[in-house]
Amino acid sequence: MNSDAEKRIVLVEDDNIIAFSQARFLRDKGFEVETLSSGEECVEYIKSGAAADLILMDIDLGRGIDGIVAAEKIAEFRDIPVVFLTAFSDEDTIDRVNDAARYGYVVKSSGNPVILSAIKMAFRLFDSARVLRESEEKYRFIAENSTDIISQMDRSGNIIYMSPLSKTLTGHDPDDLSGDNVFKYYHRDDRGVILDVYRRLMEQPEIVTFSYRFRMKDGDYIWLETTSRRLTDSDGSVAGIISSSRDITARVEAEKALKESEEKLHLVMNGVPALLSYIDRDERFVYVNDAYERWHGIPKDNIVGMTINELLPAEAYERSSSYYKKALAGERAVFENFINDISGDEKFVRGHLVPHFIDGTVNGFFTLIFDITDNKRAENKILSLLNEKDLLLKEVHHRVKNNMGSIAALLYLQMDSMNNPNAVNAIQDARSRVISMMGIYDILYRSGEYRSVAAKGYFSDLIEKISSTYITSSRVKITSEIEEMILDSGILFPVGMIVNELLTNAIKYAFTGERSGGIHVRIVRKDDKHVEISIRDNGAGLPDALEISSSRGFGLTLVKMMIQQLNGSIKINKVGGTEFK
Repeated sequence: MNSDAEKRIVLVEDDNIIAFSQARFLRDKGFEVETLSSGEECVEYIKSGAAADLILMDIDLGRGIDGIVAAEKIAEFRDIPVVFLTAFSDEDTIDRVNDAARYGYVVKSSGNPVILSAIKMAFRLFDSARVLRESEEKYRFIAENSTDIISQMDRSGNIIYMSPLSKTLTGHDPDDLSGDNVFKYYHRDDRGVILDVYRRLMEQPEIVTFSYRFRMKDGDYIWLETTSRRLTDSDGSVAGIISSSRDITARVEAEKALKESEEKLHLVMNGVPALLSYIDRDERFVYVNDAYERWHGIPKDNIVGMTINELLPAEAYERSSSYYKKALAGERAVFENFINDISGDEKFVRGHLVPHFIDGTVNGFFTLIFDITDNKRAENKILSLLNEKDLLLKEVHHRVKNNMGSIAALLYLQMDSMNNPNAVNAIQDARSRVISMMGIYDILYRSGEYRSVAAKGYFSDLIEKISSTYITSSRVKITSEIEEMILDSGILFPVGMIVNELLTNAIKYAFTGERSGGIHVRIVRKDDKHVEISIRDNGAGLPDALEISSSRGFGLTLVKMMIQQLNGSIKINKVGGTEFK
């Protein structure tokens, strides 16, 4: 807006002398003046867009429209202050002026100083009205385009204004809400809270934020978070309340779902029969379940914030501290420790530590601690029983081996006292079978292993004992090819008997008289379930008519029984000697 020295006044006066006098006075006061003589001329002048800051308008302009009508026409297309000049002071004229003018009128006889004062007052009123109008437009724009509902109520809760967003969020048209009491839209369970808010706003000039449910047009409820303050009149009395409200339904539902989820999680975590916790990088407890409180006798809220070495005795912490460092380095860790519980009883525990990563960095770790005292005691008892069993089995094997040695010695003495060759051979075969079984018990006793035996050592020793028993000259040579393998002792017994019988028969019958030659023993694993045994000699060979299935000899009958026990099979090759396979 221009200063007074630059403001342009349009003077509309049909009396040229008056017009001249007033124009000169106004110019002397620093105004620019444009003089016109009729209402029509003024309307056209203003409509043309000509510069003008105020119109000083005579009401009675002779022929044509008067000043009031001219002002009304101008108001249709331009907002400009108008001050009326009139020589009349009758009631009708004054009423017409009051209806048309917002900036006053002056009786011509009042004098130039009064006219000047009225002009300045009109400028101030116009500037104030413009500022107020711009402010109203600004706040209306904010209210109508805000993401919150802007509302105004009187002190009784009657709705004066509701921004257009209420239509979008609640379905209620703002015009339909106007005049309604807002309390009818509140959920009945929230009215106590809202009444308390209204009481506070009436008593104190504070800003209050609160949440509640608001009934929508379809009958459902929406959660709103509202910030309110009171409005006061010029005398300081409470005129009403202005509020800003936002839809928090999604947030409330998410918080409700989160709370339910947390309650379920706490139920699960507190129901786990273990000590469950989360520990940060400083080895400080962030969360512990109820089991910690029961174990340590300290409220779990007091445990949160403590470090591990503050909660545990120094010795217990030192025994497991390396595992905590391992978890903080990003590795899973499992450890066992012992610690006293609330009663002072020593308990064995097993801990599982799982590192927690955020953006590739270890932020802490989860711990799951189980009380394994009962398991440990049961384990120790089992180990004790097993040790006792091992000692017992070892003693049994030792005694069986010694008893078999005694039997072998007795058979040897019996054989040495006999003259009948057939009887001597029979006792010698029996002694060889005893020695075969005794070798297995000797290995079991010496190795401390009661189910599995290294086959190569056993067969090599067995072949050497058979050779020293039956071969009395260098005419017969025994060679062997035995693969390293581990066999169950239950399988080794029948296999040893088979090797004993076939090798003994080869030594006794393949090289009669002065005949010389060799015997080759081959024992190899074919696959995980099968072992192949081959005993081949280059001696006299067996008669073509001999079949193992029809043999009546004790040795081959024993071989056949052992093979059936093992679910095995046997073949005889009679070319170039004899091979049992």
